[in-house]
Amino acid sequence: MLQSILACSLLLVDACGGLPAKTTSRDPLAFFGNWGKPFVPKVPSAAPAPAAAAAPAKKLVDYSPRLPKLYGGWFDNTLVDQASAAITAALKDGIQTSEVLFPPLPNMEEREFGTSLNMKYNRAVATRLGGPDNILRKQSVAYANVDLASRIATKLRKRTLLLTYDNAVDSSIIKLSKQAEIMRISSADLKACITANDVLLALSPGVGSHWTKAAGLQTEAPVVAMNAPFSLSYDIAQGGKWEPIYVVKRVTKGWIYRAYPSGFKVYLDKPDGTVELIKEFDKGVIPKLREVAAVVRDESQARGYAISNDRYLTQRL
Repeated sequence: MLQSILACSLLLVDACGGLPAKTTSRDPLAFFGNWGKPFVPKVPSAAPAPAAAAAPAKKLVDYSPRLPKLYGGWFDNTLVDQASAAITAALKDGIQTSEVLFPPLPNMEEREFGTSLNMKYNRAVATRLGGPDNILRKQSVAYANVDLASRIATKLRKRTLLLTYDNAVDSSIIKLSKQAEIMRISSADLKACITANDVLLALSPGVGSHWTKAAGLQTEAPVVAMNAPFSLSYDIAQGGKWEPIYVVKRVTKGWIYRAYPSGFKVYLDKPDGTVELIKEFDKGVIPKLREVAAVVRDESQARGYAISNDRYLTQRL
């Protein structure tokens, strides 16, 4: 019966001008295309082999000098040794205006809370300066800067004038190293006291007028700006004529570090409280703060650290 129906259909097609041009077969089932053919199941092709996992990034070898230990470098001589070595190298290369920048206390974020770490450090500062702990603690940052500068002066083995901008430090209640002397940068006697063999450490220059005074000193002695509380250009350091020769500066979830004449290094905070070197810049390159922050943020996200290496949310300042 089916064959008869198909034959009649074929005759009708022939009467109407034949099969479509593309249909040349006289098979009576050809008119119905695939519907007239037996079903042949498709055999699935083999799944493509999974792509090989990307090789992990090669870990950088952190050669010396490297970021001081957190926060042992404040209690031993690492910080002072590195800063004084950077100043010595810069002076040898003829750099007359430079900047050293690091937290004067082991952890600046917790100084207002009086934690055991900073209390311990304040007592060490008071012992070295020979001053009363209860008084020095009220101006902990100012006296910590003076203590560090005095110790750096000893390493430089040159007369070093510690230039202050205010009355936060009472020089009559402390003792400095033999190479260090404190003077107000605005003192009328300052210029007459300076010799070409001296080193001038301008402590904590903040506002623009502080930098102007330091840069405007009429002297052949080198001037080193030390531990500015902030950058006027919201960058790693002051910039301009001030070469950042020693830098230990926090960024979000990491650190930027330099010890002249070496280049800048970027460190990532890890969840276990340690740090890891993740980028090095060529010598002579001074990166932007936003560039460094992006490097640290992107690497932290790539590792899936989320908040596990956030020093605030993990209460690990």
